[in-house]
Amino acid sequence: MKIIFFGTSSFAAGVLSYFLDAKFPIEAIVTQPDRAKKRSATPTPTPVKLLALQKIPNTPLFQPEKASDDDFINILKEFNADVFVVVAYGQILRQRLLDVPKICPINIHASLLPKYRGAAPMQRCLMDGEDKSGVTIIEMNALMDAGDILAKKEVDIDENTTLEELEKKLLHISAPLTIQVIEQLQNKTVQKVPQDTSKVTFAPKITKEEMKINWKDSSFKIHNLIRSISPSPGAWTFLSINSSDKKRVKILRSEISDLQGKPGEVLSLDPLIIGTGENSIKILTLQPEGKKNMTSSEWLRGFQKKSFTFI
Repeated sequence: MKIIFFGTSSFAAGVLSYFLDAKFPIEAIVTQPDRAKKRSATPTPTPVKLLALQKIPNTPLFQPEKASDDDFINILKEFNADVFVVVAYGQILRQRLLDVPKICPINIHASLLPKYRGAAPMQRCLMDGEDKSGVTIIEMNALMDAGDILAKKEVDIDENTTLEELEKKLLHISAPLTIQVIEQLQNKTVQKVPQDTSKVTFAPKITKEEMKINWKDSSFKIHNLIRSISPSPGAWTFLSINSSDKKRVKILRSEISDLQGKPGEVLSLDPLIIGTGENSIKILTLQPEGKKNMTSSEWLRGFQKKSFTFI
């Protein structure tokens, strides 16, 4: 069985690492081009590229700007691959590319399809306060996350699970489930189940505007925003100190409190509780701009005799 792996993110790198540790054969790797991040002008390799260079440096690695270009498709045809495995790759793959593998292309999607099709399924699931998530393996077609389901596995999530924690849970089940599907494809025993289009929901990429906390929202909505993008990119807010100085801070971990108060008002210092549009939020971990992550009690040591609110 000849496999070409498409992936870019840390989640994809985790799946690839499992494949390699299991001695699963990978003929070639396709990942996104190196790109500059944040304020740095230096291009940064993707997590998948870094892992590949470390563990399988002799395996062909490609970083096309457009994987569906005819020239690149011709390169991939030379590998005579049986299956493409696609995990959080970050490009739309056209049908002419998906037609290349002899058996089929499969995608590991981090949701219980048909719910949460799109770029941010884990984030949107947590943002919506869902109590279950999971992984779905589909046969890819030209429509976004719309292919037939080949396998699905569910996990429970509680009200305080963060994005980082959910990613670890889903990573733990993704690679073994994918290997099972590939073996079924090889043995021609896989069962394909069309998605129920009446149950489709979407998970678009999280925008910069959504990352800012609105303290007029309910504690439920704010708490779910915080955990849905923690630790990165992180939900953020402005801190107004002594009614003049204003600083930016990320809130990384929180809990819902039943104290009542005005939105953004400090209701308690020990523990740190902030009023919202409905009930309040207990802040457990935060990150002031330009500093490391810290607990709220560690952070408060630098705010003795200063008044502040969140805006």
